[in-house]
Amino acid sequence: MKSHSSRINLNLLLIAILFGAGCQTSKRVKAEDATHIFIFMETHSGLGEMARKVDIDGPNGGTMYIGASPVLNDVHIEEASAHDAADGSVAIQLQLNRQGKRILENMSGAYRGKRLAVSASFPELRWLCCVRMDKLMSDGHLTFFPNASPEECDRIAKGMNLVIAELNSKHRYK
Repeated sequence: MKSHSSRINLNLLLIAILFGAGCQTSKRVKAEDATHIFIFMETHSGLGEMARKVDIDGPNGGTMYIGASPVLNDVHIEEASAHDAADGSVAIQLQLNRQGKRILENMSGAYRGKRLAVSASFPELRWLCCVRMDKLMSDGHLTFFPNASPEECDRIAKGMNLVIAELNSKHRYK
């Protein structure tokens, strides 16, 4: 009986070593470097506590009601990048993962003409812009022109990529 229990202990030790060797500790992203994004769906005022009123500057902005919870956030994004546009402005493009792509495609098909309100915390929370869903968005990209300087757009994209890398490292074995 004693030899049987020592084999089990040895097996548990081997399993612990194998799993311990496969995991890698990730560096924590500093709060001042991180950017978290929250994208809300436009709704109507009749939802009571399930909606809130916000004012967003920009071409598609204005006063609008949004749902209380974001429909897309950090976990739905694979990559963020800032690009110079032909008119001199800067666009931020989000590459969505499979789940985010499906959510955006379903929303843009079912709620054509509605707006998405984009906010980010870097580190203070602020509204960046609105994106009108005029067509089916099925390619997994969401591009928007934030009310931000080119430096802030670069900071937003880099900070989002840091958060995405940290999220991915928590869910993978190396």
